[in-house]
Amino acid sequence: MHHRCPILHGSVCPLGKQVRGRKPVFLIGFASLPLRALLFDSTSNPYVLIAAQVLDGIGAGIYGVLGVVIAADLTRGTGRFNVVQGIVATGLGIGAGLSNLLIGFVVKSWGYNAGFLTLAVISIAAILFFWRLMPETKELSE
Repeated sequence: MHHRCPILHGSVCPLGKQVRGRKPVFLIGFASLPLRALLFDSTSNPYVLIAAQVLDGIGAGIYGVLGVVIAADLTRGTGRFNVVQGIVATGLGIGAGLSNLLIGFVVKSWGYNAGFLTLAVISIAAILFFWRLMPETKELSE
């Protein structure tokens, strides 16, 4: 079954192209992370910084919702949805803690620009990891 993007139709789905599956939409949300880090690194314009925060909110909404849907797809019929949600939450907590530790060290040693660039590189690596190794889960749920 094909779904159209109801929101952001012109920008995310040019010419009304249909998006197949959850993975492409999740990757669009994920792409907000390095873009946000690069915007913070490159400007001090408050309007651009607010736009970067809005972009981050859109990305967080996308992967916040689709993360749960993907977990449901992967655990359908197993009775392990809550376990997977707990593992994901634990991983997010560990990642947030390690991120603060690592980037705090980078910022203290080399400055904010280096910190934002490090975050951008890490998020690009995560996007590539997800893109190459995560299977599409939409077919599993249908």
